[in-house]
Amino acid sequence: MIDLSDAARQNSERLAREWDERQKEQTERRNEAKRRDLWAASGVPKRHQQMPAFIDEQLSACERMLDSFDSGAIWAILGEWGTGKTQMAAWVVRAACKTLRSARFTTAIEFFVRLRSPYRDDSTHRDESAVIHEFTAFDLLVIDDAHVRADSDFENRLLHHVIDKRHGAMRETILTSNQSEAVFCDTIGGAVVDRMCAAGGIIECNWPSFRGRKDNV
Repeated sequence: MIDLSDAARQNSERLAREWDERQKEQTERRNEAKRRDLWAASGVPKRHQQMPAFIDEQLSACERMLDSFDSGAIWAILGEWGTGKTQMAAWVVRAACKTLRSARFTTAIEFFVRLRSPYRDDSTHRDESAVIHEFTAFDLLVIDDAHVRADSDFENRLLHHVIDKRHGAMRETILTSNQSEAVFCDTIGGAVVDRMCAAGGIIECNWPSFRGRKDNV
C-alpha cells in the first residue's frame, strides 16, 4: 500500500471534491434542460403558462394534487367559469415537469379527436392501441373542459379505458369541468368515481370568479 504524504493526500481529496462538484453541475444542467423540454412539450396553452398568485384554497388544492403523484390518483377540479381551474391544472403540470416527470395538457375536444383518428378514412394511424398508449404513457395527464364532449357510448368507453389504464399504472389524471359535483359524477360514471374515492378526489372551486380583476388567475 502506498503511504501518501499529507500534502499528496490533501491534493488527492481536493481533486476528488472538484470532480464531484463538476459532475453535480453537469447533472443539474442536464436536468434543467430536461425540465425546460418537458414543460415546452406539455401542451399547456401560452395564456396559462404564466403562474399567478393563488389564493390559499387554490394553493392548498394544488399541493394535494402534487403530493399524490405516483399513486394513480384521479382528480376533478370543478367550478364556474373564471375560478382558475385551468390555471390550477397548469400549475400541477409545471410542478410535474420540475420533478422530471412527463406531463400532457389537452382539452377534451383535442383528446377525443386524437382518439378518433384511427377511424378516419384518411388516417395514417390505424392502431387504436397506439393512440391510447400515447395518453397513458405520461406521468400526468390533464383533460381540460372534460364536460365538452358528446357523452356517447364510444367516447365514454375510450375515456374510461384511458383513465383505468392510467390508474392501474399509478399515473395521475386531472379533469376540469364547469359541472357541479352531482352532474359530473353522473356523467363520468360510477367506475371512475369509485377510483377517485380510492386515490384522488373532487376539488370544488366555490370562490368568486377572478375574471375582470387585476390579479386575474
